Amino acid sequence: MNVYPTLTSSEQVPIDGPKIILIFVAFVGAVLLILIAKKIYYYIRYRRRYYIFPKINTTGISNTAMVISISVTIILLLTVLSAGAMGIFFRVYPGWRVTIEGILIKIGGLLFGPIIGLFIGALTDILTVALTAGMFHYGFFIIALAYGFFSGIIRVFINICKKNTALFVFLVTLLAIAVSAVASVYIMVTFDVYTLTLFTVEIVLQNWLLMTVFISFNVLLLAILWICLWIFQRNRTRLFLVDTFLFFRYTAKKLRYIRHLRYNHSCNLYSLKLLMLHSRIEKSCKKVLAYRNDLVKRIILRDNLDYSWFDAFAPVIALIVVVEPLIEVVMMPVFDQQLGGGIPLDYWITYRIFFGIVVALVNLFVVLPIFKTVRQIMKYDYRSSIVEGLSKTLIS
Repeated sequence: MNVYPTLTSSEQVPIDGPKIILIFVAFVGAVLLILIAKKIYYYIRYRRRYYIFPKINTTGISNTAMVISISVTIILLLTVLSAGAMGIFFRVYPGWRVTIEGILIKIGGLLFGPIIGLFIGALTDILTVALTAGMFHYGFFIIALAYGFFSGIIRVFINICKKNTALFVFLVTLLAIAVSAVASVYIMVTFDVYTLTLFTVEIVLQNWLLMTVFISFNVLLLAILWICLWIFQRNRTRLFLVDTFLFFRYTAKKLRYIRHLRYNHSCNLYSLKLLMLHSRIEKSCKKVLAYRNDLVKRIILRDNLDYSWFDAFAPVIALIVVVEPLIEVVMMPVFDQQLGGGIPLDYWITYRIFFGIVVALVNLFVVLPIFKTVRQIMKYDYRSSIVEGLSKTLIS
């Protein structure tokens, strides 16, 4: 009885672990160079300090330590409650351990940015291995780093967009398209066709089928994100429609009066006609103007809020459509194969693609509420920790 897939295509040489590590290190180095250039730009253009590493203070250190401790505690709690069974399972399949670790590592990256996210990932993985007598593997250590770093990149985009949620969703969509293209090419070149034998049932899976499932799921999530954006900004949409209605109503009346005054050069008469125009518009559109004023008050009230449900929902969806494909589809299967006892890479890619649906649900129902709660408790201001005036002290 064979529960693993039997490869039916010609053997192909996949991207191995060292190549993935080199690509990841090169990407991190490129981001560091961009941050150094940004530091120089801020100093010359704005005469302000821009920190590549967030400014050291007791609040930042305590918050980072709290995220690491919670992540390690979750692994320890699962090990203890299962009477050590989960500890053995994590030693056999370290990928599961790293996936659970990634829950809090991703939250740390969203809160503290890419650089601190790297440290949170590194310390979380090392402490978890040390305290649970787990097996250390360089590949899964890089995966933990990648969770923190790529989640921190999402934090950088949040910082760039500030409160412009529409811009953030647009940038996330572009990133998701780029990541989906990379993952799709990886799926296409890694394998062609193979047969998955589960007990007595044979299922023929092709690369285009896996790619279709992967892209369809990401498109569905992006559609949900855009629909939620429309719901979140429905007051702005309504205000735009009301302003459009008033503009065309005003323009139509104005053009009618200008047509009557085409041969009249009296400025006083023209001014009088305009005053009558405004008076008529205010009387005929009194209810519309009252509704418009109410919309403006609602928008101002929402913009003055420190937190909203969409401010937590959008980054979590960004994690699913940007970070998870890079790690779960491209990086993780290579290291799973190294410890998989000869199981083909195609099996691990298929497993990670379908397991990604479960990871997405975990992000929505576990990471989202934890992120909302922790963010409000910490009240950590990422921007103030990386940008400050030259007159302030370096350490506070």
